[in-house]
Amino acid sequence: MTQLNQYIKIKPFSGAMVGIIGLLSTTPLLAAINIGGGSIDVNVATNSNTPEAAVANALLKTGGVCETLQANTGRNTDEQQLFDVCTALGFPGIVDETVTGPAYRAMSARAMSAITSFSVHGLTTVNMDDIAKRLAALRKGSSTLRNKSAMIDFPQHSSDPQWALLANATGGSAGVDEADGLFDNRLSGFITGANTQAKQTETSTLAGYDSRSNSLTMGLDYRFRADLYAGVATRLVKGDMDLNGNGGSIDMRDTNLTFYSSYYPLDYFYLQGTLSVAQGKFDITRNVNFSINGQSFNEVANSSPDGSNYGASIGGGMDFDLGGQGWSGSTNVNLIYLSSTIDGFTETSGGGFNLIVNEQSIKSLILKTDAQLTKAISTSMGVIMPTITVSWNHEFKQKGEQVSAAFVVDPSQQFSYTTDDRDADYYSYALGATMIFPGGLMGFLQYEASVGITDYDQHAISIGARKEF
Repeated sequence: MTQLNQYIKIKPFSGAMVGIIGLLSTTPLLAAINIGGGSIDVNVATNSNTPEAAVANALLKTGGVCETLQANTGRNTDEQQLFDVCTALGFPGIVDETVTGPAYRAMSARAMSAITSFSVHGLTTVNMDDIAKRLAALRKGSSTLRNKSAMIDFPQHSSDPQWALLANATGGSAGVDEADGLFDNRLSGFITGANTQAKQTETSTLAGYDSRSNSLTMGLDYRFRADLYAGVATRLVKGDMDLNGNGGSIDMRDTNLTFYSSYYPLDYFYLQGTLSVAQGKFDITRNVNFSINGQSFNEVANSSPDGSNYGASIGGGMDFDLGGQGWSGSTNVNLIYLSSTIDGFTETSGGGFNLIVNEQSIKSLILKTDAQLTKAISTSMGVIMPTITVSWNHEFKQKGEQVSAAFVVDPSQQFSYTTDDRDADYYSYALGATMIFPGGLMGFLQYEASVGITDYDQHAISIGARKEF
């Protein structure tokens, strides 16, 4: 984690006071401070895009928060508390502090970037297009087995025990029209549970955190024809984030509704699409705890902003027979769009440090391409199919998001910063297995990890089942 230490030093020079603010991070923060007539003018360098620089400028500039509070002789409790910070910083006299970074850090809107990071990575990389892809993978095997012109033709491979058991389990052999085959019923349902762990390393603009989330997905789909099906699924997510440096915590809840469909115009080629909407809530606890110039400040600011997002994906894939003996492969391409909104909110219970945070809008457009290798293995209970998947993701909307806020005691003085740009390309891989049982029952287990996202790691494990009715 990058340690941010900010200092202000001012010495008299030719009847004026000239100072330098320095920020010990990847890029120094330089600003001239002119003191005259009891005012401070801080002109923060344009390349100083940090939450700490933003709040320092809002406090100390001419006409800023500290000057406004100084002119207010009838300050209430919250206003007086924030003015005490101004005084501790040296306003309006000579400032000679070597470690003021913790103060600016605690008062800034840095914690809000954790929601931005989670919305970008957590809600995009674990998108609902995975539902359609997973069900398509399960159904395309059955659809392929039913088609006599398919590469995997059971009369041709009837001597292969790998495919013989698969045929019996799915109804794909001579008994394809018998009851209890995998495709004999038009309606099927599935349920999936997943646990996701993520870690965001702190940067100059992003708050570091460790997150844990659990999700439960349930859905129903209906086969209209042998080559067309559609369904609906809902996903419930609950998780929490612990901010680095005892910065606080964020609890999150999200409910998603997704409509999906797949179409097989050819035996080994399919198209699929999804539409999703979601509504969520974030309960934020932000710790404001620092000491400066012999004074200590300790408050806890709370807020509960709502969030919403909608998304869509469209894509397709192809299946390949790899020479028999149960080996098969597939490729899949998806274009995924996601738009998220975090509503504006006002903190409470944080005294003079309460912030008003503006609405955030987050957009992502990802091209996801993956390749999958599967091996069918017969067992006494059914057919198990271990699978490995490797994906490449390209993000078209790479610009960071702007976070804007203001102190409740002086909402006219807004301060803002822009989060780091997102990676253009990153990767993921998944290891899993699908189990096909007689009677139209399937189960699966999968581990997935994201690779190559700068300062961010994510791992997920999911388990689920699908059953025809």
